Amino acid sequence: MGKITMSIFKCKMCGGTLSVQDGATVAECEYCGTTQTVPTSNDEVIVNLFNRANNLRLKSEYDKAAEVYEKILDLDNTQAEAHWGVVLCKYGVEYVEDPLTKERIPTCHRTQMTSLLTDADYLAVLQYADSASRSVYEEQAAAINELQKRILEIVKSEKPFDVFICYKETDESGARTKDSVIANEIYHELTNSGLKVFFAAITLEDKLGQEYEPYIFAALTSAKVMLVLGTKTEYFNAVWVKNEWSRYLHLMKSDRKTKRTLIPCYRDMDAYDLPDEFSHLQALDMANIAFLPDLSRNIKKLIGVEVVAGTIPEERSQAIDPLLRRAFMFLEDGEFDRADELLEMVLDHDPENAKSYLGKLMVKLRVHTEEELMQYSSAISEDPHFKKACRFADDEFRAVLLGYNQAILDRALEEKYHTAKKALQSGEYEEANELFKEISLHLTAPDNQNNTGNITVQMIYDAALELMELKQYETASKIFKTLNNYSDSEERAVQCHEHSIQALYDEASTLMEEEKYDEASGIFGKISDYRDAATLQKECMYQRAKELAFYGNYNRAIQSLQPICDDDGAKELIHSYQNALDKLKKDYSKMGNIRRRLPYYVVFMLIWLFILSSAIALNFDTWVPVVIVIVGAIGTFLFLR
Repeated sequence: MGKITMSIFKCKMCGGTLSVQDGATVAECEYCGTTQTVPTSNDEVIVNLFNRANNLRLKSEYDKAAEVYEKILDLDNTQAEAHWGVVLCKYGVEYVEDPLTKERIPTCHRTQMTSLLTDADYLAVLQYADSASRSVYEEQAAAINELQKRILEIVKSEKPFDVFICYKETDESGARTKDSVIANEIYHELTNSGLKVFFAAITLEDKLGQEYEPYIFAALTSAKVMLVLGTKTEYFNAVWVKNEWSRYLHLMKSDRKTKRTLIPCYRDMDAYDLPDEFSHLQALDMANIAFLPDLSRNIKKLIGVEVVAGTIPEERSQAIDPLLRRAFMFLEDGEFDRADELLEMVLDHDPENAKSYLGKLMVKLRVHTEEELMQYSSAISEDPHFKKACRFADDEFRAVLLGYNQAILDRALEEKYHTAKKALQSGEYEEANELFKEISLHLTAPDNQNNTGNITVQMIYDAALELMELKQYETASKIFKTLNNYSDSEERAVQCHEHSIQALYDEASTLMEEEKYDEASGIFGKISDYRDAATLQKECMYQRAKELAFYGNYNRAIQSLQPICDDDGAKELIHSYQNALDKLKKDYSKMGNIRRRLPYYVVFMLIWLFILSSAIALNFDTWVPVVIVIVGAIGTFLFLR
């Protein structure tokens, strides 16, 4: 009896493991009980690709899964299961458990206008499937096709949308994202301007308990503009966000008759971090102060709706004008709480009243008048009240508001200039340099069309000239370089740099004359390309080495010559210092030997003195002590040698 081999595949309904005998094309999942088709290949590479594609599809990453199925077809185009996988990805099919019957039934996340039964990949499935698997494919295809028909019936009854807002509603912890807050704000802005907008959080809130796909598909196919919002790269690539915008991009390519526009909108991130699929599209920065006010106007132009300046009914205007006047009178008197109450009443009547938001800003900052607002200590452009005021203002009033912010910036620039001048007069040149550089970079920035305020590029130029006169050449050079060729600033920068190098050269020469060779060598090294600085640096090194050697510090003398050790003179000196160092080491070694033997010498002498004293005490003849002394002296000499 032959050995039965089994391939391991994943269930495409629940993800459980299927054990399939070789040759079988249909299997039953022991976990969900679903009868389903399986691949016919035993090739390990193809089996792994099938499981990978199936795993991606179960995660609803249909585009990535489709790419893997296509790789399988590149290897073996007769794999009916791979063609079926492509079909499931095209229609975004997910199998969910029926809570009553516990059966797995299909849901569709990517409705198509064409029938699944005429799809080229489905026809390939029927062509390559055997009789057992073909009946299963046909049964599942019929169920999906019926689902498609029901979805399209609902779509027909839905009114078309102008704009589709695509965004991520919740983060990984289930909390509402910043993107959803921005999307909500955009939804109200566009809706108030007369556009029909698909915003899932509101548009689908009355569809609880129903399939969302028909309504999403209706909005995708009818919307002339899609706004894709994101504050993080991963939010743009979130599964369901990408599912929506990739489908819209496909519609843009496949249906050339209908004009559609996708606009990526980002904030708190770099535009270069947007998905590669958006590289050919014009993206908008939502942090731009004019983003919201201009958005509805630009969208209306795109979809061909006439742009008419918004007005409020006359009776409403008559009701809110007195409230606004009283609110600003309370502001002048410093009664901020009462002013705030009236401003809230105005906003209850007209939530898009720009003047009220300006008043709310003044209440927040405890500012009495608009003139006083311009004296505020920091920029107001990022304040929410200021943004709303600009958003709802007409062009004339928006220009006034932006003028207030510019006045604040100009005054801050002027204060920085006076601080820099004081630092200059106090001799704090580094601080002055940094401040003047900041000011000049602001004044010469490409987006600064006109130098508003009292500070001009000429004033920074004059400050650099003053530094030049004070012989602060390097500092002056840095400032001249920031002035973008203003007047003769480029030539002045070069001139200052040359003066700076000459000043360093003179300083090093003076130090050399004062025999401060180490310091002089360091400065000459910084300007080694200037005149004979390199030669003088070498001379300083020689003199410093000789100075060290004179005091017997041969090691440091040799080290100081290492940077020029290839020079013949340096080689000769290093050799002589090394010899002197070796001799010293030898002398020290001898002295060390004497010191080590000294205790023995003392003991030796004590012994001889004992013998000598004993000889004298015993009244030996005179010659005996003499012989003892001579022998002791000779022995000591030989021992210490």
